[in-house]
Amino acid sequence: MQLHKPESAASLAALAAAHSLPTVAASPVYYLTPNQAPLQRTLSAMRLNCRIEAVPQDQLAPPQAHFHTAAEFQARFAAFPAALSNITEITERCNLILPLGEAHYPEIGLHPGETADSHLRKLAESGAQTRYGSLTPEIRA
Repeated sequence: MQLHKPESAASLAALAAAHSLPTVAASPVYYLTPNQAPLQRTLSAMRLNCRIEAVPQDQLAPPQAHFHTAAEFQARFAAFPAALSNITEITERCNLILPLGEAHYPEIGLHPGETADSHLRKLAESGAQTRYGSLTPEIRA
């Protein structure tokens, strides 16, 4: 359950229990450390193409959206021991092997005869046309 308020946690835990569903303590993560919150705000402004002070609240990360230490998590979810223990169960099931020093790109379905470059160009031109209408030589440049 993703929670921001203790009363939400209690009501969601009760709902899960009523339906015999397990819960897990989780928290949204948008940045690594608390001092990176302003950076997330700046990136949101860039994404929305607006001034930092004009970023709508619903477009920002929730408060405390950084990686929490184990102690912080245990304090935050102390009233939900089963949700905390389920974190361990999930992490034990995860087995990710990601070799370092190697590039890993997502597979994209290309049409026959299409290259990654031509596909990217097509997407960029489509986006530019949506944004600007007709594509003038200046926009194409």
